[in-house]
Amino acid sequence: MASTDTTTYTTDKPQPLPGEAVLWRERHWVLPLFGLSVVALLAWGYVILPEGTPLAWLWWPVALAASVGAGWLLWRQLQQSKLAATKLEPGATKLPGNAWWRWSNWREKVPLGLVALLFIGIVVNLFILVKYPQLLRYDSYEYSRIAYQYSQQGYTPDAIRTPGYTLLIAGIYKLAGGPQPEPDRVFGPPLPPAYNMHFVWVFQALLLSLSALLVYGLLAELSSRQPRLRTGKLYWGKGLSLVGAALVAFCPFLIAYTSLTLTEVASAFWLTASVYAWVKFLKNPRWLVYGWLAGVALVWLLQTRPTFIYLPVIAVVTLAIFGRGLGRLWSPLAVVASMALFLWPQAVANYETWGEPSPVIAADLSTYQTAVGIYYVTYGGLPRYQTIVSAASPAPTEEPVWDRLSGYLPLEMGQKDGQTLTKDQRLAAVKVERDYFKKFFADYVTANPLQFAGTVGQRFWYMWDQHYVFPYYDPAYFDYRWFTDNLNRLYLIAGLVGLVAAIWRWGWLALPLWLSIGYLTGVNALVRIEFRYTLPAYPVLLAFTALGLWEIGRAVRGKLKGRARAGVLGGAVAALLLVVVLSAAMPLIPPTNPTREKALDVMAQADELNNVHQFWAAEPLYNQAIAMDPTEPQLWSARANYFAGTANYDKALPDYTKAIQLDPQAADPYRWRGQAEEKLEQNAAAKADFEKFLQLAPANHPRRNKIELEIQNLNS
Repeated sequence: MASTDTTTYTTDKPQPLPGEAVLWRERHWVLPLFGLSVVALLAWGYVILPEGTPLAWLWWPVALAASVGAGWLLWRQLQQSKLAATKLEPGATKLPGNAWWRWSNWREKVPLGLVALLFIGIVVNLFILVKYPQLLRYDSYEYSRIAYQYSQQGYTPDAIRTPGYTLLIAGIYKLAGGPQPEPDRVFGPPLPPAYNMHFVWVFQALLLSLSALLVYGLLAELSSRQPRLRTGKLYWGKGLSLVGAALVAFCPFLIAYTSLTLTEVASAFWLTASVYAWVKFLKNPRWLVYGWLAGVALVWLLQTRPTFIYLPVIAVVTLAIFGRGLGRLWSPLAVVASMALFLWPQAVANYETWGEPSPVIAADLSTYQTAVGIYYVTYGGLPRYQTIVSAASPAPTEEPVWDRLSGYLPLEMGQKDGQTLTKDQRLAAVKVERDYFKKFFADYVTANPLQFAGTVGQRFWYMWDQHYVFPYYDPAYFDYRWFTDNLNRLYLIAGLVGLVAAIWRWGWLALPLWLSIGYLTGVNALVRIEFRYTLPAYPVLLAFTALGLWEIGRAVRGKLKGRARAGVLGGAVAALLLVVVLSAAMPLIPPTNPTREKALDVMAQADELNNVHQFWAAEPLYNQAIAMDPTEPQLWSARANYFAGTANYDKALPDYTKAIQLDPQAADPYRWRGQAEEKLEQNAAAKADFEKFLQLAPANHPRRNKIELEIQNLNS
């Protein structure tokens, strides 16, 4: 049957629809999303709000009235948009799009290429998840544990982890049933995944596919005059948008995290949704439903990843700046209204439990994380065994700041020395620690401004440089590192071209994308970063990458002429040179050989077993690591520390000596050997080693004062 739809957007060279008709044209997805947001709001309040408090009872009539009012306003604006759409076709007996169920309309309007991409992406994703499941441990296990607890016992506020992600996983556990997933062993292959974990994998794979769908829509919104790919009457999609969706759907870094109960994939989805709704609202500020949806996406992002606490403020400011007339007031209010309704229940729950009305208590951990970032002057993102601790306090004391940092998280949860604190006791204790870390940060920046600036500058590069498919968990990583490193650099090179090309292709509408990436980069530069901290922004980065690849392709094929062509190709060469130079000058992981890295990974396994007192299993691994690479001093020091920890000081001394022979400029092996010699009452040798340590160690080494006291004791 032939299509009865004669609107211009089905032709090969579509014209953009007038803004007044946009809302009616998009009612098929706007109305369901608005209804879903209202259901989510009421479910959120039902789960989060504590019972029997006045503010909890007040929320219900306010939320219901606001939802009804927003629905009425949406209906009114739909009628206005419908009238505008009707006027676009004088004499039309019915509005376009009414025959949406007909195959003739679907095959001409639905981008079949996008459907194929999303389907293949999910299949590939699920195949990788099943064949290469990630380990459930550390933060991943903690999120899973909290989610399972919520699914069985209901919600109780957590001062560290906001509930946006854990409640979603709790819902999956509740529906799927089954026992609580067990944590995997410290090292070794993962345990067979629990039955309900498969449902978590599928859910996160769907979130990644939805992120790819959002990037398709985002690029279609920003580049409305893209060529449409057709074969006869079959419509495959918009070229640039398909490139962006493919990059996201098949991004190995994002796929790797769909099997982990961590917030990365969910944060990527909510940030992409926020940016999409933000762009829609900037482009169509008259239709307030886009602002409502932007507020919903931003608040879920905030409740999933509290480090985005200030991004909603930035979004509201942009709406006020670029609005017109009364739109400067109404546009921000539409975003703030939906956010306030979602944040209210969490604020009440936190106040009742912790005495703090902040809906995101964990956001104050930025103070803590910044202190961690200073304590680790090294740049973060490294495998655990390559992390070098270096205290940066201008006035170090005998108590390393790490000791204080390690006690801060339990304190936020109301625990101190195994005792549960009252709300007032917790608030008083937490205030002391927060003030301490803020002063620690201020003192460090004041005393070391250049070092701080240098560290931040290096982190700007490190957080986007080398990314891993299976972080920390795959000993074979260094066999395929060249692939992941260079794939990520390809993303960066094309992304830099896209960042600049967006200026003339998208104009000020690209502002939400620039601000989102800039915000995430700036926040992460202050803390001890791991590469996964930037993953939430990867769909946005890949949108720029798609634009960069598209423009480079057009320039190579001669579609761009003159200065535009020269600018794109010159920019690509400049981006290539910049990335190559930075990669060579500041490698996140210095070039090395896989044998050494695998040996260090085995050492890390042994260290973990040693820490949990599984000594019988640790010693063979230390021996195995040394046999793999006997020229690596860290391995000898690690086994020596193991021997010293089990009071086998006679065995420790030769290993310390070997480590010193391999790297005589390293300070700590002298300190460790001196402590072993002191235990064996070899005081003269111990004193000599302590003095050598003081000679080599930096002035702010956290153990310097203690060793000076040891020398005084030996002298006396």
